[in-house]
Amino acid sequence: MKLRTVLVANSVVALLFGLGFLIFPAQVLSVYGLTTDTAGLLVGRFFGAALLGYAVLSWLFRDVGDPEARRAIVLTQFIQFGAGLVVAFVGWTATPKFNWLNVLIYGAFAAAYGYFQFSTPTWMPAPQPPPKPAAMPLPPVRAAAAPARKAPARRAAAKKRRK
Repeated sequence: MKLRTVLVANSVVALLFGLGFLIFPAQVLSVYGLTTDTAGLLVGRFFGAALLGYAVLSWLFRDVGDPEARRAIVLTQFIQFGAGLVVAFVGWTATPKFNWLNVLIYGAFAAAYGYFQFSTPTWMPAPQPPPKPAAMPLPPVRAAAAPARKAPARRAAAKKRRK
């Protein structure tokens, strides 16, 4: 399983449900055996807008190579789908008509992101060593000249002058 595949599937599912809740909230809720008032329709549309945001994020993150960004999106999605799975289980007891689909979707994505979060990170690109700085050519080294020696006669003359 590849993370890119999970992110693309997540994007498609979020897009479909997001558009459904945004444009036709009453019809989508009726599939679950729910009816609602104007406030419930507004909340359904907000939920659809949030799902569209998740769809775009998942789509944009499908090819991200930065390991820190990948870890962040995997952890975020794992938490989001794990919490959604709990809500779906609770909702299943209240509205059993079609809520099994939510349990299936949230469970599958929570398991997939959990796999990527807690497995050995072979799905992450291998860390690359930092690039070596370009070597600058050094100037040629000249041999050091030996210190000049004073001639013995000069030394003797210098010694006399100091006295």
